[in-house]
Amino acid sequence: MLIPSAALTPMERALLLQLQSLETHQIARAERQDRRIDALEAEIRARDRAISDLSRALARLLGPLAPDASSPS
Repeated sequence: MLIPSAALTPMERALLLQLQSLETHQIARAERQDRRIDALEAEIRARDRAISDLSRALARLLGPLAPDASSPS
């Protein structure tokens, strides 16, 4: 953060403080978005694992499938 210089006018000081406040807000917002993205990625990985586990379990239950007569060999 910049420290307002004594050479700044009151309006310049006010603008600088507003910019610093906006910067702080935007950094916090970006950090929240990063955490949300991380959470969503973890959720996707968990769902992918669950789908994979279910697919393997289903394959074990069904056993090998007979060749499809309509498919070319």
